[in-house]
Amino acid sequence: MDRVVNFRTIKDYNDFNNNETLHPLVSIVEHSKADKRAAHKMIVLS
Repeated sequence: MDRVVNFRTIKDYNDFNNNETLHPLVSIVEHSKADKRAAHKMIVLS
C-alpha cells in the first residue's frame, strides 16, 4: 500500500519540507531544501 502523509497545519507541511513557517495561513515552499524521498500521497486535513 502507498504511504500516506497527513498534514494538519501549514507548519506541519513546512517542517516536512525543512522550511521555516513565517505565517500560519500562507506559505511558499522551497522544495530544494526538502530531503529526497519517494513519491507518496499527501493529504491536508482541515
